[in-house]
Amino acid sequence: MKIMMLTNKSMQKISHILKLGIAAVIFLATCDLFSQNHYFGVRGGYGMSTASFDPFLGDRESVSGIDFGVSYKMYAEKYMGTQMGLSYVQTGYKLVDTTYTGKAVELPLMAQGFVRFGGFRIFVVARVYGSYIISQDVEKPDENGVLYSESYS
Repeated sequence: MKIMMLTNKSMQKISHILKLGIAAVIFLATCDLFSQNHYFGVRGGYGMSTASFDPFLGDRESVSGIDFGVSYKMYAEKYMGTQMGLSYVQTGYKLVDTTYTGKAVELPLMAQGFVRFGGFRIFVVARVYGSYIISQDVEKPDENGVLYSESYS
């Protein structure tokens, strides 16, 4: 079992990102609160990620991780809305005998609109996000074949 300790500097950066996200949600929630449709959500998932290289560096395998966060969506107009969230993401890949994993906090912002086409809705989405890498871990064998891990925060 591997336990990762975050440095004080990393915790301060995460705290600033969380405060920014909370302030943005509060700001959006108080803008004409009673005349708009508001949606709050919690999401989570389990994913697998990998990487490819050109030129080819060797066989690679996928690495699994979790992804969870909160989101807020607001429809200000009949066919237009905005969405923002705050997510914790784990990604990585395994190349030959070395495993690379990363942990990050993401703050996505999205504008969404739709048009009605018969009984269907066609959605048009524009999205941008900021991401802060909390840490990256590298696990590889030493010259004796014993696995060791390095963490970069």
